[in-house]
Amino acid sequence: MSSSWAIPGVGELYAHFDRIVIVSPTPVGVLNTRLPVPTLDKTSHYFNITAYNGKNPKLHSVITVVCAQNHKPLAILKKYEAWLGRYSVVEVEVAFDTSNDNRAGARDALLALVGQLRKPWHRRSHLRVEHNPLGNTPAGCVPEPTFYFEDRKARVKLKAYMRHQKLAGGGFAKEEHTRLEWTLTHKPAIKRYLHGNQISNLLSTDLNKFLEQNLRLEVIDYVALGYLFRGNRGRLRTKKPNYATGTQLTLSEQWKDPDYWARRRALGVLRCLAYREEAKFPNCDQSLWTCQNSPAQVRGYLMSLRDRRRRRRPGRPRQITRRGKPITAYRIDRCFKRVRLLPV
Repeated sequence: MSSSWAIPGVGELYAHFDRIVIVSPTPVGVLNTRLPVPTLDKTSHYFNITAYNGKNPKLHSVITVVCAQNHKPLAILKKYEAWLGRYSVVEVEVAFDTSNDNRAGARDALLALVGQLRKPWHRRSHLRVEHNPLGNTPAGCVPEPTFYFEDRKARVKLKAYMRHQKLAGGGFAKEEHTRLEWTLTHKPAIKRYLHGNQISNLLSTDLNKFLEQNLRLEVIDYVALGYLFRGNRGRLRTKKPNYATGTQLTLSEQWKDPDYWARRRALGVLRCLAYREEAKFPNCDQSLWTCQNSPAQVRGYLMSLRDRRRRRRPGRPRQITRRGKPITAYRIDRCFKRVRLLPV
């Protein structure tokens, strides 16, 4: 599909459906004879019909379609929709790919994407990174980090990773690109984001509008984050650098600048967070980079600090004097600067 939006530092994003799972009450044998299976195999990256093994006694078959950067398999299934019976789309992967050709450019785009990406209603409240450069990767994937925002049981999952482009009929291209992928499971989530669980709803969905409505981009303001940890704003610096003329603060002025110490305080707290969360990451470097650069990771940590102070201990309440201001949602939002999509 044509690209309508671009992310700063990442590039243009091309939208398409990747993996689609459809359940149908029609038996597998009837679908294999009535559907144009050879044509579907040629137009899609992967197509398969298997028996349904779930709890619903009315369903008998499961259709799995992996598109190859186009919607031709869905258009073919739409023509033979009558043979599918009262079917339902139960899983959809909405993918947005960049146009990077080499691994270095795709890796830089991936880091730039994760450094700005935030998931609305982030249930897990932290990122999970998987990276095994020496192990066997799945077909088409690249031995680079994969950033997961939710667990496997979530109905709206989001992840960012690198992979090879999928080709029609199977196989992969040599070019590598960065992918941002939403996985929608269960009927309520699919109806909410795609306005229905039928093939016609998928074909009529504007994925560029989907990206505009569901993508959240922001960067961390380390100075505001440092003041948040200290609890007050502090005095303002007397001399601000004029970046237009190229003048910078001297070393002595920087040493007296409260914003400098606020930034150092924020990076120090995030470094301690990285050491504490190291078990959730492949290595120490991945943990340090994610905890200091990912707004989703930092926002989840701040939300946990806010909720921890809201809990009340059992027993008689005691009068405790607290230093500084409490952490609120308003003060947390001030630690991030919103990044807007660039129209193409």
